[in-house]
Amino acid sequence: FSGQEVTVGERMPDRFPTHISGGPSNRCFTFSDTGSVSGITFSGGNDNYGGAIYLVDADIIISNCIFDQNSATNNGGAIYSYGSTLKLNNVVFTNNEAANGGGVALDLCDANTKIINATFLHNSASISGGGLHNSYADPVITNSIFWGNIAPEGAGTQLENDPESEPAVTYCDIDQEGYESGTGNMRVDPSFISTAQNAQDVRLRPGSPVAGAGICGRSLFGGYSRIAPYDDFEADARPGFGVTTGCDIGADQILAIEVTTSDDELNSDGDCSLREAISSANDDGTYDS
Repeated sequence: FSGQEVTVGERMPDRFPTHISGGPSNRCFTFSDTGSVSGITFSGGNDNYGGAIYLVDADIIISNCIFDQNSATNNGGAIYSYGSTLKLNNVVFTNNEAANGGGVALDLCDANTKIINATFLHNSASISGGGLHNSYADPVITNSIFWGNIAPEGAGTQLENDPESEPAVTYCDIDQEGYESGTGNMRVDPSFISTAQNAQDVRLRPGSPVAGAGICGRSLFGGYSRIAPYDDFEADARPGFGVTTGCDIGADQILAIEVTTSDDELNSDGDCSLREAISSANDDGTYDS
């Protein structure tokens, strides 16, 4: 916030980011009602369940948020949802940890719980479910990346489902056996800009294999049902209304860059010089003169 906003819609999170820290022994939020959270970075939260956010009998939408370095003694390093309806859109989970569900733990959640265009990277669980743990939970998971998460061998390094859970997983990139046969699913390095521990950049490199591999929406009975958010976690536009394919998997949507000759700086509309385009494509961000 800049301090001048009157409504939430006036926020400019790209210019005035909002950070909430729970401190070494405090959770950030507990919800037991209906609401929404958007454009916030949560870090440093810690509790027994849900280091950053705890949901009980709630109906919550979380969009365009980042959860980094939160922890829980038991379940849900970043988020623990019990008997609630949770919708995650364009959410990033990095470096969170718990006994079960290093990133998120869902307990008693039905198919109204949805995880859409989320990215789980470098989360860890000491027992099971490095990225996500489902217990009596049937979430719909679409266009999401589970990569580089950690759990004991055979205990769901990326996702762990108890016998009573049946998540619907489609158009996802998951580094774990058992998901490749699902519609649109793959198991391939998503090619993030950086996966360095505690210095991740989960934006996708140009040419990423998950670019354009997701679903945007469906044409139904002459109408259109949107699935992916219209913007990514940085408010960059995804393919628009009526488009069924071409959305990227994960929280990031690669900007189409138009090469110009007038400016060496990457502008907000995606224009840049050939020199800057080469620099962006190189691993170290440099170019040869």
